[in-house]
Amino acid sequence: SGPTVLMTLHSAKGLEFGAVLMTGCEEGLLPHGRSLDSDADLEEERRLFYVGLTRAKRRVFLSSALRRRARGVPEERRPSRFLAEIPRELFRDVRVPFGEEEDSEAGVVAGASGGEPRAFNPAPVVSAFKLGQRVRHPTLGVGTVIGMEGGGENLKLTISFSGTRARKILPRYTHLRALPPGGSS
Repeated sequence: SGPTVLMTLHSAKGLEFGAVLMTGCEEGLLPHGRSLDSDADLEEERRLFYVGLTRAKRRVFLSSALRRRARGVPEERRPSRFLAEIPRELFRDVRVPFGEEEDSEAGVVAGASGGEPRAFNPAPVVSAFKLGQRVRHPTLGVGTVIGMEGGGENLKLTISFSGTRARKILPRYTHLRALPPGGSS
């Protein structure tokens, strides 16, 4: 239970979560296609993969696709080479059946779209923020608002959290709570 946090591997450095789901563990994505020609770049991608794995306190879920559309063209995908570097006894390989009936006329895999897109309803905008305001973020903890840009639905806060660099946060997409003056709960 609790919020789901979506972030890049770069922004996950230094954070911990009960469970982590890493998607796109495929050649060309992780490691990124542009890193394949350089040993140094490939090693940096391996470090990022390690960062993702070590963010989990209890469980890590790694996923890769057999097929993925890239620039509108369906492509066969191969699992990331980094998956083969994990000792087999540390994970369980689970293959989830997915719509495999191919529509030869349309050239698409049935079920690949997952139905109609669902509407995303962001959290309501909270206007109780001001410079110097103490706030609580669900995963980053207590911080102080040190900058504000925009307003209403486009409000962007710069928040200083102890132990990490300042982060830019969009309150409409985060369960950010304003704390009373001198408060920490």
